[in-house]
Amino acid sequence: MKFNVQLLVLAVCLYGLGWLIPPFRGFAATWLWPGLVIGYGALTGALHRWLLQSAKGSANAFVTAVNGSTAAKMFLSMVVVAVYLLAKAPYRVEFALGLFCVFMANTIVLVVSAQNHVRSK
Repeated sequence: MKFNVQLLVLAVCLYGLGWLIPPFRGFAATWLWPGLVIGYGALTGALHRWLLQSAKGSANAFVTAVNGSTAAKMFLSMVVVAVYLLAKAPYRVEFALGLFCVFMANTIVLVVSAQNHVRSK
C-alpha cells in the first residue's frame, strides 16, 4: 500500500477512535482533534519525503534524516503540549494523551515505511 494511503487510513482510524472512546468524545468534538490528526499526518508525509530523498544519498544521510525526523516530531510535540497546557485550555489530559497516541501511530508508520524502503534496495 502506498504511504499516502497508509497515512489516510491511519488518520481515519485515529479520528474514529477519538469518537469511540467515551471519555474522549468531548475533546474529539472540538476542532483540535481533527487538527492534531491532520497536522501530524501532514508532518509525517513531509518527513517521509525527506527520508526518501536522503535514501538516494549515503547511508549516513539516511540515518541523519531518520534521527532528524524523530527529533523534529518530538520537539514539536513537546512545544505543542507545553503551549496548550500553559494556555489552560479545556481537555488538557485528553489533548496530551491524544497527541501522544497520534505521535506514536504516525512514528510507527514512518519507521516501518523507512525500513521497508531500505530493505527493498
